[in-house]
Amino acid sequence: MVNICLFGGTFDPPHFAHLSLAETVLRTTVVDKVVFIPAFLPPHKSNKSYSNIQHRINMLDLALENRDEFEISEIESERKGKSYTVDTLKEYQKQFNIKKENLFFLIGSDSLVNFHAWRKPDEILNLAQILVVLRPTFSKNSVDSQLLKQVKFLDSPLSDISSSMIRQYLKAGRSVKHLIPEKVLTYIRRNELYTF
Repeated sequence: MVNICLFGGTFDPPHFAHLSLAETVLRTTVVDKVVFIPAFLPPHKSNKSYSNIQHRINMLDLALENRDEFEISEIESERKGKSYTVDTLKEYQKQFNIKKENLFFLIGSDSLVNFHAWRKPDEILNLAQILVVLRPTFSKNSVDSQLLKQVKFLDSPLSDISSSMIRQYLKAGRSVKHLIPEKVLTYIRRNELYTF
């Protein structure tokens, strides 16, 4: 059975740190494929506005071009509404008949701190194995010790890059060539994204 890691996010825009995280998962775990899942409406960021979901999917498609070990799932964009992880994991398991031992879910350590506030966190832990990317400012003291025992931590050298930082750079007219794939940047310029 193939081991799959689901990687959710807004990907607004996708950047080199996203790709680096996915590559780290493939290199350091038993995962065979990383599935990127653009959120239709992230419940923890519902007060913010995002680029149209189709733009985000198109940019992700360009960023992942020619990488067979990466793919995109539109499971949350097709479901619409708030994108709750527990619903996505259940739906993905049902669609692909995949068990917990073959299903992983990637989050950042900043999300782990607030994991108790997610919808049905215990059920999430029963549905998939949680991989956590360490952020530079993370302290394990800020997370319940029982939860720490149920997740696996990964290091990533580029985890301090963020989509919000890239959007700010673009609005300010600063170069982002070192942060995102060239084809994604061309798409952003052609569609006049992040200019206001």
